[in-house]
Amino acid sequence: MIKKILSNINFLLNSKEKFKFNLIILANLITTILEMISLGLIPVFIGMILKVDQFRNNKVFEAEVIENFFKRDYNEQFIYLSIFIIFIFSIKNIFSLYTIYIEGKFIRNLKIKYANKLYNLYIKLPIIKHYGYNSATFQKNIIQETKLGSEYIGNISIIIKELLLFTGIFILLITINYYVAFSILFLVGSMSITYYLIVRKKVKKDTEKSVNLREFQIKSVNQAFSSIRETRILNTTKYFIDEFTNKTFNFENILFLITLIVKIPRYLIEILVISVILIFSILLLQKGYQIENLIPILGLLVMVSIRLIPSFNNLTSSFTRLKQNEVSVNILIDELNHNENNKKNFYSNNTIQLSLDSSIKIENISFSFPESKQEIFKDFSLEIKKGDKIGIVGPSGSGKTTLINIILGFFPPNKGKVLADNMDIHLNLKSWHSRIGYIPQEIYLLDDTVLKNIALGIKEDAEDLNKLKIALKSAEIYDFINNLPDGINTMVGDRGIRFSGGQRQRVGIARALYRDPNVLIFDEATSSLDEGTEKKFIENIFNLSGNRTIIISTHKLNSLDKCDKVYSIKNNKLEILKK
Repeated sequence: MIKKILSNINFLLNSKEKFKFNLIILANLITTILEMISLGLIPVFIGMILKVDQFRNNKVFEAEVIENFFKRDYNEQFIYLSIFIIFIFSIKNIFSLYTIYIEGKFIRNLKIKYANKLYNLYIKLPIIKHYGYNSATFQKNIIQETKLGSEYIGNISIIIKELLLFTGIFILLITINYYVAFSILFLVGSMSITYYLIVRKKVKKDTEKSVNLREFQIKSVNQAFSSIRETRILNTTKYFIDEFTNKTFNFENILFLITLIVKIPRYLIEILVISVILIFSILLLQKGYQIENLIPILGLLVMVSIRLIPSFNNLTSSFTRLKQNEVSVNILIDELNHNENNKKNFYSNNTIQLSLDSSIKIENISFSFPESKQEIFKDFSLEIKKGDKIGIVGPSGSGKTTLINIILGFFPPNKGKVLADNMDIHLNLKSWHSRIGYIPQEIYLLDDTVLKNIALGIKEDAEDLNKLKIALKSAEIYDFINNLPDGINTMVGDRGIRFSGGQRQRVGIARALYRDPNVLIFDEATSSLDEGTEKKFIENIFNLSGNRTIIISTHKLNSLDKCDKVYSIKNNKLEILKK
């Protein structure tokens, strides 16, 4: 177990973070020392009030400084001791608060770090890798697993802190009575270890179930609201509600059971500690100890128990939560290790700048999807010269969109190359993408303004309103936007729900044109437009395109009469329809 914990710490923390973590441990050690001093002063103070001298026979009080203190006048002793106790408790609590602050800030930064790291990793994954994920998995891992994985370090910190505190209390108890110290250590320690060994497998198993249920909840919400019209028409709303309710109950029930498991030890420990203290008191009274001589010791034992009970509870609950967090840590480790190479390969650090002064060549490519033996293209070749207006037609499923994704660099071919001016586009995809305007069939719009959707990802101070106007006019949507009450500052709603399908399509087209790309690629982008508007739009694009290269994928052959060349994809082969 210790080896596993050290391995996880080594993965989660870099050298700088390990140094900070060690400082937190040191701060907890200092807090423990201050805690012991403050607890040790309690019987001294009580004894002074009761004027009991017997507790001074303890070796702790044999130091010369302390002996000199007790030679002072009683009132002086009381005043000085009171001031010292206030000082120690103040220092202890201020330092404890500071330790809590730096520890909380440390865990907060870890959560931010891993949420950003996973978000950054997923968003830069090769597009083809996204086919193996559900968006709910991304959301769950980024939002939930990074939080729980980072709390793994927090629970280790709590365990170390409570172990230090317990060690200090144990040493303090030995100075008072070794019988009480070892009784509490044996009973509470054996109970805690036994309890942990009993519940650890169940906690891990239930946590693994909760991870899947958490993902289902997110998936269920996404699917239900994305298909809200279909579910209403098909009258299947109850199915989605029942499924969500069932999985939510199972998820919350697991959390309830784990919370219960975490809280049970506190009550068991409380019974054991109080029992030991009371039995100890009874035995001392039977041996003839005077009650006034017992009060200082009992005062210390009560204060110790008040501090010890939550300490043991934190210890056992942190071990339990550590097992729970371990599942999230494993997910983090798997995701980061599995996908880091994919991210590096997709976005290389190559500084080569790609251009398009000559042509795009697809040379003898073969392509099949991962884990599929069926080849969509085999020894497929195509050349598109600069300024060409190319049309690609074919029935649904013929491979038009796959070919577009290969040209874009989203799907790397199994064999062959895609070249821009005889340079492999995969040498620098960032450079290649900066030259492309891409308009897919389904336009995704942010729940933001028209301006923010067209100037997507561009900071406000860099937005060019003149370029925006040209793009809107080219996309045949300028008049519509201009007549809206808020114009370009109109909110489009979630996924552009306040706009029609055709209007969303035009906003997507304006988005691509805004960046004034060298190549325009339309992947069934005009499918939502009627035939007349589609032809007018294509004519308008061609008139404004100048020397741009245009590739249009569609299933409507009649829309491509203005293209220089038209190709048909059938049975994984390319046929020239217009040359």
